[in-house]
Amino acid sequence: MPEPHALFHELLQRYWGYERFRPLQEDIIGSVYDGCDTVALLPTGGGKSITYQVAGLARGGLTLVITPLIALMEDQVLALQQRGIRATAVHSGLGQVEIARRLDGVDCGAYSFLYLSPERLTTEHLLTSVTRWGVKLLAVDEAHCISQWGHDFRPNYRRIAEVRQCLPDVPILAVTATATPHVVQDIETNLLLRAPRRFSATFQRPGLQYAVKDTIAPYTYLRRILAHTSGTSIIYVRKRDATEELALELTMHGVKALAYHAGMSSEERKKRQEAWMRGEVRVMVSTNAFGMGIDKPDVRLVCHLGLPSSLEEYYQEAGRGGRDGRGALAILFYSPEELFLQKQRLEKSRFTRQTLRGFYAALLQYCSEEWGLSSFAATPFSPQGFLSCHEQYLSQFSTWFQLLQNSEYLRFTMPTRPEYLFSLCASSGDIERARQGHPAVDAFFQLLLGRLPEEGLYTLPLSLLEKTFRATKEDWRMLLVRLEQQGYIRYAALGQGVGILSFLTDDDALEGFDLPYWQQVHRLAEQRYEAMVGYVQQHAVCREVLLRRYFGEKLDPLADACGRCDVCMGAK
Repeated sequence: MPEPHALFHELLQRYWGYERFRPLQEDIIGSVYDGCDTVALLPTGGGKSITYQVAGLARGGLTLVITPLIALMEDQVLALQQRGIRATAVHSGLGQVEIARRLDGVDCGAYSFLYLSPERLTTEHLLTSVTRWGVKLLAVDEAHCISQWGHDFRPNYRRIAEVRQCLPDVPILAVTATATPHVVQDIETNLLLRAPRRFSATFQRPGLQYAVKDTIAPYTYLRRILAHTSGTSIIYVRKRDATEELALELTMHGVKALAYHAGMSSEERKKRQEAWMRGEVRVMVSTNAFGMGIDKPDVRLVCHLGLPSSLEEYYQEAGRGGRDGRGALAILFYSPEELFLQKQRLEKSRFTRQTLRGFYAALLQYCSEEWGLSSFAATPFSPQGFLSCHEQYLSQFSTWFQLLQNSEYLRFTMPTRPEYLFSLCASSGDIERARQGHPAVDAFFQLLLGRLPEEGLYTLPLSLLEKTFRATKEDWRMLLVRLEQQGYIRYAALGQGVGILSFLTDDDALEGFDLPYWQQVHRLAEQRYEAMVGYVQQHAVCREVLLRRYFGEKLDPLADACGRCDVCMGAK
């Protein structure tokens, strides 16, 4: 058997065709190969996936990879399969039959890599199965998601500790691109890592030029920049509507652009991303839903129209530019009014137990009255509809709603495919009479009543409705409207700002809510905002030095200045 490092190079050459590793990759792989728990901080584009993929092949057996984005895991699985490496993924976007088929393959040892979304860790079946799968490595991608102090906390990441307890002798490799020293400590604690080895690459991005512009009219500057910039571009905006408006405006001015946001179907997002990746579209205008896992080398401009929520988010998004080392501009436009409004929103979203209790009660009442279901049933929910009835929560909604999800009082999910939800409002006798002499009505109720309801609700995929009603979409939608108006059904189209809200506890007084802890988390969010404000308003310290110091690097503001950013250029 070859010496370990020779084996690593042989695997890299055989499957990826590379002659050498990037900085720190080989050290990280060696640490994991030796059986050590390891934390790796590699900047965006630094080759994080190679570390656990080569390490997994070198150790043999099965590598479990926990990653938060379905599209990202599917892309990685496909890339591994194209290299001749056996890999599969299990996530909420698959049907139960397909999940069972893939897990049967895992049971039979058919795969070297199994990608899982963190939500799958909540299933008891997985925790009982994992011990017999021959797991040799547990890789946690986007590991900052396990920390409340991080910028993208996912409660289900906490379940990884249960997998660690089932596999006490299996090393864990936690990788992330953006983590402060505090977040790294939290990762190590929450994953139950034992004497972990830490590897941290520099957060320097050679060739990336940072700039900030205070303006109330960014579009004039943006069009001028695009006119003098080659390659592809990403423009980040804060609201979904703004993505569509700006993409249309740019296209009308001769710049091919597409919008991208989480309100689109997964199929549409994938189609637009692929068009941009192929170079058919020059500019992607997006909310922060776009970019994770994207490795396009020729991005020459990353523009932010509006202030990101944190320096972590900004660094990650800006770092998608210039990955080929040939340079890129990362420019951020903001206005003083925006700073004031964001600060005001943060201050208004502070909470006490009493204010949260009132908000939670309003959610319960709204869901119960809208659909006539029991208080704790899973219910169709539209944030916009709720706020139209409770305008007093307009400033606090996003913060408090996410807080109750993070503390596992609520779960809000959006479908991965277009679906309709129905509840029956009429008696069985009335429904039978409505079906007589009306073939379309009869076909609809036959389809609906042939399915088992979940918590008083019936779910029908859009594709099944279209197949059943051999008519135009408008015809069968008019049928649904008529049946609702006549009092037979209530229905909701999921995926158009409407999802499913589940209440996970009967603690409606929030007595078990850890108020001091979550208030501290909110204060840290305010501190991240203040750090972001400090970044854009200061003009004395090199912007790259400021970012790198934020992530824990010890630098001299003068000796280590980049010489490229607007601050350095201004000093010259």
